[in-house]
Parts: sequence; structure tokens; C-alpha cells
Amino acid sequence: MENNAKALVLKGVKILVFLIIIIALLLNIQGRFVPYNARYSDGSFTFYEIPENSIDVLIAGTSTTLTGLAPLKLYEDTQIMSYSRCNSYQAPQITYLNVKEALHYQKPKVVICSVKSLFWTYHSVDEMQPAGIYIGMDYKKLSFDKVKIGMALAKGSNNYSLSELVFPLVRYHSKWETSFENIVSEPKEKWDSYRGHDPKYICMEIVDKSEENMNDTKAVMLSDKSIDWYKKISNLCKKNNIKLLLVEMPNVNWTMGKHNAVVKVADNLDANFLDYNYNDILQKCEIKFNEDFLDGGHLNTRGSIKATDYLGKYIQSKYKLDANRTSGEAKSQFEKDLQVFNKEIEVTEYEYREDK
Repeated sequence: MENNAKALVLKGVKILVFLIIIIALLLNIQGRFVPYNARYSDGSFTFYEIPENSIDVLIAGTSTTLTGLAPLKLYEDTQIMSYSRCNSYQAPQITYLNVKEALHYQKPKVVICSVKSLFWTYHSVDEMQPAGIYIGMDYKKLSFDKVKIGMALAKGSNNYSLSELVFPLVRYHSKWETSFENIVSEPKEKWDSYRGHDPKYICMEIVDKSEENMNDTKAVMLSDKSIDWYKKISNLCKKNNIKLLLVEMPNVNWTMGKHNAVVKVADNLDANFLDYNYNDILQKCEIKFNEDFLDGGHLNTRGSIKATDYLGKYIQSKYKLDANRTSGEAKSQFEKDLQVFNKEIEVTEYEYREDK
């Protein structure tokens, strides 16, 4: 009997070891099945590679901050190190995940979140843009945080399952037979010199409606579901002694009614709110409607430099944030990345488009 028990235990251990090896192999290769995206593949890869506790400011949220705030400009002006974990159509659940997961690697003093998703009215996540969910999940490492958010997104959903949100390999199974070359090749991810920022060299001349918009005080409803996730972000920041800053980038469709709605939320979250459209900040930044916009709701690279210049002064004044004292590898890499960014700015010509 004793020998049989030992044999059963040994067999169980072998099965467990086998399963662990299989899971490890699947986790190692599943990234090869996810379609490569130069912005999000490289951005996630680089975030995991930067030295721990070298980031002072973490930026999360939608595409407005993705294109509108430039970590390298912030570093050039203030020596404050930051990273942008933003993506297009970023669901508030993903914004929370970006902050929560980041705290396992970094200890930022300030977290910046865009407010755009506060205005998304939805009954379930099925009404959200799929890209904003998949992009936010696919390129992240497996973790308990990722599983929890996967469960939150899949709950009550007809379009998303926990397995495909946590394991992209499940969703891209149709590529299995044709992807052997991807499996045996080196990973495609390259170093993201922009630190998560997506610089855009497109210029669209926009009609300035800022004065008219700031006179529009019509009340605006916000999403209770989104607010709940911002409350979770606020609680996370308080627990870790982090300052939370809500941001609305220059937006030609922004109104005073929207501003007032976010002010109430910011007050309830014990967060500051930086609204670039309010209190003549556009003029202080010298934002020009015929030069600095990618479209009506997004800044191009030229505009992002101006907006980030103002942000640096704001957070230094508001939070007394000093220059990062990290030396060595982290600082050296920031300097190299800054050279790449400034060289690109110098040589890249803007594409001009008409406002449709």
C-alpha cells in the first residue's frame, strides 16, 4: 500500500511538472501569434525592460494623452522620468490595469489619467471598441491583475471570454498552422524610444471654437461605470501615496459643461484636474489651431511638445516634484532616447490635411 501511495504521488508530481512546462511554453510562444503592432508591442516590451522604480510619472488613458503628452519632452525640461501606458479607445478597466500592474515594477509619485472614457455611456463592455480592449490586454504579461480584469470584462459579455482576454493564443488559434516560422523566430519587439508616446507628424487646420465652447454650460452626464473604475484608481493611488491628476487635452469639442462635470468627479476622487481648454491655458501653451492639431481632439507632435512643457511646470508647482535622482542605466537610456526623438523632430516634415 505504501509503495502504491508513493507511486501515485510520483505520478501526480510528474503530471504537475508536465503541465507547468506546457503552460510555460505556451506563455512563451503566444506572443508570436499576436499581430505585431509597432506602437503597442514595442511600448509594452519597453515598459517591462526599464529599470525598476525609475519612473516618477505614469500616464494612462486614451489616445488624447497617447499623442498629446511626450515623456521625453518632460524629461528634457525637468529631468522627471515618465512613461505613457495609453492606447486608442482605452477602456477604463484597462486604465485601472495599466496603473495596478505598473505598481509591481515602478513607484511613481504622480499618476496622470485622461478623462475621455468618463463620457462613454455603455451598459456592457460589448458596446466598447474591441481594439481598446484587445490592445490593452494582448501585450501584457500574465498576472493575477490581468486575470482579474479579464474576469471583469468577460462578466456578462457576449463578445469576450476570459480565456481569450488572458491568453491571446486562444483568439488567434486560426494562425497556428501557418505560424511555425513566427514561433522559431526571434521576438519582433524593439525598444520604444518614445516611452509609450505616439508622435504624429500630421497637421490639420482646426476652427477655433474655444470661446464659444467655454460659454456652453449645458450639463453633461458621465458614465457611472467608468467613474467606478476611476474610484478604484483613486483608492489605489491613495494606498500607495501617489497623487492622481486627471487631464483633458486640447479638444475643439470640449465645453464648460463637460469641464464642470469632471471637476465634480475630481473633487470626489481627491484628484487634481488639469483642463487644457480652461482658464486660458491654450493661450499660455501657445497652442495654435492651424499648426498643432492632428485632428479636432488630438495634438500632433508639435502640439504635444507645447502641452508637455506646460505639464512639467504644472506638476513641479503643484506637487513639488524634483528631478529624478536615478543615475546609471535608466538616465543613460533616457538621454539616448531623447537624442532619437529630437533628431526625428528636426528632420521629419509634417503632412498637411484638410479638416473634413
